[in-house]
Amino acid sequence: MGKVKKWSDEEIKILTEMYKKAVPINKISYKLGRTERATEAKAIQLGLNKFSTYKNNANQKRPYMDYDWCYDRFVNKRMTHQEMADELGVTKRVIQKWCAGKFQLNAYMLRKYLTLNKNQKDVVMFGRLGDGHIDKRENEPIYIESHAEDEKDYLFWKYKILKNLCNSPPHYYPATNKKFRNAKTGLTQLCIAQPSYRLETMTLDCLKPIRELNKSEIIDNINEFGFCLYILDDGNRSKTNWGICVAGLSELEKHKYVDFCVNKLKLSCKIQNHDNRYISFDSVSSKQIDSLILKYVPDNLDIIQKKIYRWR
Repeated sequence: MGKVKKWSDEEIKILTEMYKKAVPINKISYKLGRTERATEAKAIQLGLNKFSTYKNNANQKRPYMDYDWCYDRFVNKRMTHQEMADELGVTKRVIQKWCAGKFQLNAYMLRKYLTLNKNQKDVVMFGRLGDGHIDKRENEPIYIESHAEDEKDYLFWKYKILKNLCNSPPHYYPATNKKFRNAKTGLTQLCIAQPSYRLETMTLDCLKPIRELNKSEIIDNINEFGFCLYILDDGNRSKTNWGICVAGLSELEKHKYVDFCVNKLKLSCKIQNHDNRYISFDSVSSKQIDSLILKYVPDNLDIIQKKIYRWR
């Protein structure tokens, strides 16, 4: 068994000062070059406790009494009340009293006042062209997007962008048998839903204006980033060419999309004559699309391997 490293007076001083400032234990242990377990054990031995430190010093302002501290953790970092309490070594009830009670930082506040940054707006708006949608129920504006198991990294990359808008990471759904009615025959058929991951945001009023946009209006606002998201969602690449399924677009919307590709991105593409559900790009434009995607999307994602690198 190794010899226990003795605590120096300087280390004890640092430990005490950092505890009084409510610095998280992991940061204190990193500063001291010791394990969290050893650091916490020494703090207990010294009678240090973040809660009792505050209790014994009535003049010291607790971090949870500061609106900016609570706002940063609850809204920006989307920490739970328990996580905030654990950071300071206080009870959950104390955090609830100040955060939810005094400062009114709660789920209702998030729904009413949380806003989207530029990237988040693009992911949601252009996701509606591809694999995402916003719940149609009037009082349930929730953004939902699902991807197959082999596109997990891609969905979690989107989740990182939308993280402060979500209550939890994407959930896994195993393969299931589903029944659906064939519109042509009227018969009920059985199909197998493949394993997938599903992302959901909280209920957010800021999603309502995006939900009200029709696809023509979304295409009017499309940019390079949105183009990349749409073609990764609904596009497919062969060894030589990119193509994209546009079955969900009207004829007007298809032509608007082609105009954007040709006039804004300088790509050569056309609606296929034998099947107008698809738009195809020539080989030169397809290489341009590869470069454009890699400009905006990390090259280590599974979907990049699946749709681009496998052909190189």
